[in-house]
Amino acid sequence: MLFRSPKYQRYELTETNNLRKLMNADPTAYHDAGRSFWQNHMAFFYAENNIRDRLARGFCLSNAAVFREPTEPDYLDTLAELYYASGQPERAIEVIDSALKQPLDHGKLMGRAKREYLEQQRAKFVKQADRAIPPTAAGSAESTTPNSPVTSAPNE
Repeated sequence: MLFRSPKYQRYELTETNNLRKLMNADPTAYHDAGRSFWQNHMAFFYAENNIRDRLARGFCLSNAAVFREPTEPDYLDTLAELYYASGQPERAIEVIDSALKQPLDHGKLMGRAKREYLEQQRAKFVKQADRAIPPTAAGSAESTTPNSPVTSAPNE
């Protein structure tokens, strides 16, 4: 494990065990929506806590979830949060704008609270973009993270 914090180690172990239980209990659910849910859940944990050595893994998990369910606002929000955490606010804005265009959230009309949350996320990303260093001075920050959404099937 790469985590130094016992809190993060416990959390990752718990989530990994939950994922194993889901796979053992219902392999079909794991390979359908259940898999996307857990992938998104772990990716958001890495992004929200800005765990730098896990952001690349977070991108892999998030892209896999978005590939399976490309119109799911929660999954798009996670991908946007990963771009934000990796210092790419412009990409975060693009992805969160896509989430805001979706009429449905988990198969139901998107509620007001979810839309307001996504708008708050967008405002946070715009604020970072306004303070960002110009791309020519940013150096190699973009070379360590994916720059485009998934275009092929994941191997997981």
